[in-house]
Amino acid sequence: MLSPKTTFVAYLVFRVTRDLWGLSAPGKTIVTFDGVRNETSNVYLQQPRTRGGPRTQAHTQTLSSDGWMEIKLGELYYDNEDEGEIEMGCQEHHEYKGGLIVEDFEVRPK
Repeated sequence: MLSPKTTFVAYLVFRVTRDLWGLSAPGKTIVTFDGVRNETSNVYLQQPRTRGGPRTQAHTQTLSSDGWMEIKLGELYYDNEDEGEIEMGCQEHHEYKGGLIVEDFEVRPK
């Protein structure tokens, strides 16, 4: 149950193994609720190695206190009269992937 009149943030919670591959390609995240679709481009599950410094527009993972990594998928606003499903996703179709362990999709108040 979500608290009314609240903005929420959706996260993908994950870990990677030592033999990971294919996670440094840019993707996009999607959060849809009550007919409103939020998309974020240039999202990386693993920051790619670049020469000359970090990318300025990249969205990358952060390490949570329990050792899992998380990446922000998007935001949604819940009004107490809204009903429906929350759709969340992370898409990238250009490379095969290996070493990704998905723990959860989480929705937390902003």
